[in-house]
Amino acid sequence: MNNNTKAITGLSVIGGLFVLFKLLHFVHTIYTVTEPDDNEIKVMPVTIITTDSSGKKDTMKMEDYLRQSKIIDTTGKY
Repeated sequence: MNNNTKAITGLSVIGGLFVLFKLLHFVHTIYTVTEPDDNEIKVMPVTIITTDSSGKKDTMKMEDYLRQSKIIDTTGKY
């Protein structure tokens, strides 16, 4: 085996591994897009800290803050 044959063989192996990697990446992407949304981040209770103009701090639930501030959520939950 001469050096040209070794180089071509090495490039072919590297190219084959690259194609295999890209194929597995594509299959994983398709699986991720099409699987059900059961593994989404769960809705967790969130507590925020608000500070008024005098510097007084207060804690409240995010749901209450959104209701009080009349901020509309796009999911329609609040």
